[in-house]
Amino acid sequence: MPLNNLSLKQFLEMDIGGNLGSDYAVFLGVFIGLITALKLFELYAIRLLKKLSKKTKTEIDDIVIEFIGKINWRLYIFISLYASLKTLALHPLADKLLNYAVIIILVYYGVRFAGIVIDYYTGRQVKRTLAEDENEDTTLVSVLGRMAKAIVWIVAFLLLLSNFGVNITSLIAGLGIGGIAIAFALQNILQDLFASFTIYFDKPFKKGDFIIIGQDMGTIKYIGLKSTRIQTLQGQELIVSNKELTTARINNYKRMEKRRIIQENKACRP
Repeated sequence: MPLNNLSLKQFLEMDIGGNLGSDYAVFLGVFIGLITALKLFELYAIRLLKKLSKKTKTEIDDIVIEFIGKINWRLYIFISLYASLKTLALHPLADKLLNYAVIIILVYYGVRFAGIVIDYYTGRQVKRTLAEDENEDTTLVSVLGRMAKAIVWIVAFLLLLSNFGVNITSLIAGLGIGGIAIAFALQNILQDLFASFTIYFDKPFKKGDFIIIGQDMGTIKYIGLKSTRIQTLQGQELIVSNKELTTARINNYKRMEKRRIIQENKACRP
């Protein structure tokens, strides 16, 4: 029967691809309704939530609202399409692929949100450190932030593999063995790296301090992840591994509040 001669009742009762015409009508209604509701939410609700979040003392709600406000409109279309497609009888393969797509998108936006939270707290720590001392080196804070985001991505990737039916237990075991081999190969570098963490958190010295270590002395110019650079009194730059600095005895003259001076007693002179 030609479509132009088809009545509405006949269309609603027609079987098309395993679904009735009425099912497609429901699909279209759900899609239009959801996309309209989400668009109104974007235009009005988010604006209202931003105003309310500014009145609270906590900052995490500001991060959440800002993240929601940055969501691309394509996600709203996908959410509407997903919910409306669920009203239809889909082929098992199509339904499985649709569920996989939802998992990928949820994990992706979850990782993005975690990254924003990490960047926020990393930036706040950097500002707080520089407020206390503008000469303080904040490289380690930034590196820790990047490491945290890398761990989030790795966990998210393993989560995806697990949801896709991949046995990640053997994979993790293989990665563990490989990680041990890499750790042995990079043993000295890792020791210096962890020593830099000790220097940052324990703060035995900081940039600008004058120290004596063994037979060498000078001013701290830069504290890196593997080594620290010291400007000696002779003018040359001395590079010392962080491991050596955390295991050696250091005299920090910048921290000296009082200085004892021994004066010769003139009355005792012959």
